[in-house]
Amino acid sequence: MNQGSPPNLAPAENGTDARIQERWITVDGHRMRYLYGGSGPPVVLLHGLLAYGFSWRFTLPALARQATVYAPDQLGCGFSDRPRECDRTLRGVAARTLQFMDAIGVEKADIVGTSHGGAVAMILAEMAPERVRKLVLVAPANPWSRHGRLMTRAFGTRVGAWLFRTAAPAMAMLNGYFIGRMFGSRRRIPPDTIRGYAGPLQTPGTIEHALGIVKSWRADMRAIKEALPRIAHIPTLIV
Repeated sequence: MNQGSPPNLAPAENGTDARIQERWITVDGHRMRYLYGGSGPPVVLLHGLLAYGFSWRFTLPALARQATVYAPDQLGCGFSDRPRECDRTLRGVAARTLQFMDAIGVEKADIVGTSHGGAVAMILAEMAPERVRKLVLVAPANPWSRHGRLMTRAFGTRVGAWLFRTAAPAMAMLNGYFIGRMFGSRRRIPPDTIRGYAGPLQTPGTIEHALGIVKSWRADMRAIKEALPRIAHIPTLIV
């Protein structure tokens, strides 16, 4: 169940920026949180694994000057519901994203995805190319990532999953280390970033959701390989 919004986050999260609002909608029978604002062509922002709308807190106000932006917390993530029975494959998450677009009344949009969200964006484009105007893929999960293959092979086994669950309580303490790697240095991490990402990790069901994604990873990466030729006609920016 949703635990409410985190306190004292950046303007795009706590609503002090007038262009960005927190909203809720029902998708696939469950409550989904999303951030919304701006006016103009619709842009849907898809976060990465174990992330949520917080990832876009600086991007949202900037894009809202020229677009209508939507940043959902996918089911199982952030402050959206944690359904026990949930299709966690890329195709399943992409299908729910299309349901989300239906629910908010967006027929066609630019789709921006980072990491796992980038992989979801590619599969979504294959499933419904008529609903994607442009793709922006920010360090997207992909079949050629050696790091990704090693990590998912490790956590995809029973022993690996057990270790992941066991280590989960320590993940909040290691959060600063991992985020520091993403920013290149801890000195570059904006204020409240570590606490902002750590909050939803404490919600029951989050770790199981992540493990569910890992279980289908190899099949999902094969699906991306097959999808790429079919979406080659869609204008795409890779960052």
